[in-house]
Amino acid sequence: MAIWREHDDLKTRITAARQHAGLNKSELARAMEIEPEAVRLWEIGRTSPRRARMRKLAQITGVDFTWLISGTGHMKHSPRTDQLVDGYDKPEDIPGYANTTEAGPIVARVPVISSVQAGAWAEIVDNFEPGDADEWIPVYRKVGKHAFALGLL
Repeated sequence: MAIWREHDDLKTRITAARQHAGLNKSELARAMEIEPEAVRLWEIGRTSPRRARMRKLAQITGVDFTWLISGTGHMKHSPRTDQLVDGYDKPEDIPGYANTTEAGPIVARVPVISSVQAGAWAEIVDNFEPGDADEWIPVYRKVGKHAFALGLL
């Protein structure tokens, strides 16, 4: 037997996010620079916003992006890391803190052969001729001679 949880589906999380921000549908639409009808369709589950709009929705309403798209985690933003550690003004001051690492030298370049919609399944058709790419990206690890990259939309 399935157990229904509050905010278990996207449409109820979108509504909850809007209500959390104290906005009506028209106010949210204006803030997002879209038509109010789009918000209405999201909230009844007829359509779903794309990822970029979901990110903007989370920012405008002050809810956690991961919660909004998946229902996991907490609805509200977590406090910033630098507010969790007493005695430090910035995360960089925390001993051992690092949010980047050295990539090392560029080992090769691979062609970007196409772009795909993130999360959309599609068949890959191998009609690419070596050397035909308009765009090449650097890689920092050894790759095979048939390596390629896909851009994400």
